[in-house]
Amino acid sequence: RRHPPHGRSPTVRPPRPTPHPPAMKSFAATALLAAQWSLRASAEAANPISRVVDLLKGLRTKLETDMAAEKDVFEKYVCWYRAVVDTKTASNSAAESRIQSLQSYVADIE
Repeated sequence: RRHPPHGRSPTVRPPRPTPHPPAMKSFAATALLAAQWSLRASAEAANPISRVVDLLKGLRTKLETDMAAEKDVFEKYVCWYRAVVDTKTASNSAAESRIQSLQSYVADIE
């Protein structure tokens, strides 16, 4: 803290204006209500049974979305499988008939 030079008195600053009391009261009331709501919410969340229930609900929704995605993938796989089986069956039938025709051709040459 500095002393005033040569006996001068320090300058006095005017006091800062204080907030308007009604506004301060409403702010305090709002803050108090928010704190009570927060405590109530944290007390409810702190209950182990409700936490387990919330975890199970979250797991249920995750499983339902995963199941829907798996169902879509499976349906695409079944479609692909049927197309491949049909194609392979047709090509195997064509190859079998070609084998028979080539065998008869070779038998005629001999």
